[in-house]
Amino acid sequence: MKVKIKIYGNVQGVFFRDFVKTKSSELNLYCEVENMPDGTVKIILKGEDKNIQRMIEHCKSGPPLADRVKSFNHDTETILNASRKMTP
Repeated sequence: MKVKIKIYGNVQGVFFRDFVKTKSSELNLYCEVENMPDGTVKIILKGEDKNIQRMIEHCKSGPPLADRVKSFNHDTETILNASRKMTP
C-alpha cells in the first residue's frame, strides 16, 4: 500500500519530520517526509496496510511540540479536523 498524507497546522519547527521518520522506521515503513512552502508537512508511506493505519494514528496527534494539528489529509479525503493544545 502507498499513501500520501498532508498535515496542516503548527507542524513545522516542532520535530514533526523526525517524529514521522522514527515512527515509520519502528513500523517498518518506507517514508518520505518534507516541509512544504505553504507550512504543511507532506508524507509518503509505503508498506503493510496495518502498519500504515498505525502510522496514520500517530500522525493525527504528532510529536509533543506539535501543539495544533488543524487537519489531516490522506490522499484527498480529510480524516481528521481537530486541534490539540500542548500541555506543560
